[in-house]
Amino acid sequence: MRHGKPQSIRSILLMIVILMLAMLACNLSRSEEDGGNGGQANSGNPSVTIESPASNTSVPRNSAVTLQVKATDPSGSGITRVELMVNNIIVDQKPSASPTGDKELTVNLTWTASSVPGTYTLTVRPYRGFTQGLAATLQINVTDSAVAPTLAATNPSGTGGFPTGVPTVDPTCRARVDINGLRMRSQPDTTRDNVITEFVVNETPVVLARLSDSSWYQVQDTTSPQIGWISAAYVTLTGNCNTIPVLAAPSTPTPTATTPSQPQTQPTDLVALSPSGLLQVQLGSNGTGTAVYTLLIRNDGGRDSGSFDVLIALPGGEQVTVNVPNLAPGAATTVPQNGLNITFNAPGTQRILYQVDFDNKVTETNEANNIAFLDVTVSAP
Repeated sequence: MRHGKPQSIRSILLMIVILMLAMLACNLSRSEEDGGNGGQANSGNPSVTIESPASNTSVPRNSAVTLQVKATDPSGSGITRVELMVNNIIVDQKPSASPTGDKELTVNLTWTASSVPGTYTLTVRPYRGFTQGLAATLQINVTDSAVAPTLAATNPSGTGGFPTGVPTVDPTCRARVDINGLRMRSQPDTTRDNVITEFVVNETPVVLARLSDSSWYQVQDTTSPQIGWISAAYVTLTGNCNTIPVLAAPSTPTPTATTPSQPQTQPTDLVALSPSGLLQVQLGSNGTGTAVYTLLIRNDGGRDSGSFDVLIALPGGEQVTVNVPNLAPGAATTVPQNGLNITFNAPGTQRILYQVDFDNKVTETNEANNIAFLDVTVSAP
C-alpha cells in the first residue's frame, strides 16, 4: 500500500503527457495541411510571380512599363492566360500559345503609365480556363521626372530582363517576343504543321512585312537567316515600324463552313481576330486625335454561341462593353458594327485591348484565343 500512491501519480502524469503529445501531433498535422497560409499552399490553383520590375520602382509618366511574370500550374491542366490589372482595371493580357495551356508560362505584360503622378497597384492574375489562380501585386510610382533611375537598376540584361519602352538607339523595326515558346511558322496560320522554330521571351527578330490587318508579322530568325511568320498577339513592336511593307496572305485551303442542316456536335469556339484601325495617329493642335477601330470575331466551333459580351479597354483606362446576341458556327461579326471612335490625348504607344466573352458566359473548346489588342503610335502635334 505504501507504493500505491506514487504509482497512481506516475500513471496520471503519463496519461497527461500522452494527451499533450496527441494534441501537439494534431496541431502539427493541421499546420502541414494548410501550409500556414489559410489552406492556399496546397489548393492546387495556378500561381504567378512577378520577376521584374521590383516593387516601388519609379517610372516617368506616360512611359511604357513591362512586367515579366512567370505563371505555374503544376497540379492542373495548365495556364491558359495571364492578366494585368492596374487599380482594378484590365490593361493587358496574354494567352497561352497552346489551346490546352502550359504548366509553366513566362510572359511580358505592358502598361502605359498614367499621365497623373502617384502610386499605382499592379495586379497579375493567372487563369486555368475559368479557374482564377493566386494573384501577385506590386506598387509602381509614376513621377514627373523625365528619367526614372530606379527602373534601370531592376532591369537585368539577357533573356530574363525586361524592356520598358520603345528603343531609340536601334531604329530597326523589331518584334519583341512577349511569351515563351512563340512559334515562327512558314505560313501565317496555325492550321497545319508549319513550325520552323520557337522564340523565347524578349527575343527581338527583325520585322520584314505584315499582313494588311497586322494580325501576323513576317520576321527573320535571330540566330539564322530563316524567314517566317509570327502572330501579332504575342509580340510588341519596337523601333521605327511606320514603313513596314504589306504582304498579301498566302493562299490556303478554304475550310467548309458548318451549315444549319449539319449536326452541331462541336462546342463553340469564339476567336478574337486582329483589330483594325489606324496604327499611327497624330494629335491635332488641341492636343487630341480620334480614329475608328473595330474587332472581327469568328465562331470556329460547331454550335451557336448565344449571347456574349465583348470588353474593350481603352488607352485612358475607360472600359466599353458591347453585346453580341449570337454567332452561328462559321459566322463572323464586327464589333462594334459601325466601329468605335477612340480619342487619344497623349503621345506614345497606346494600347486598345479586346476580350471576347470576358465574363465567361459561353463554354468554349479554346479559351486562349479570346484576347486581341492593337498598339497605336500616337505622335505629338
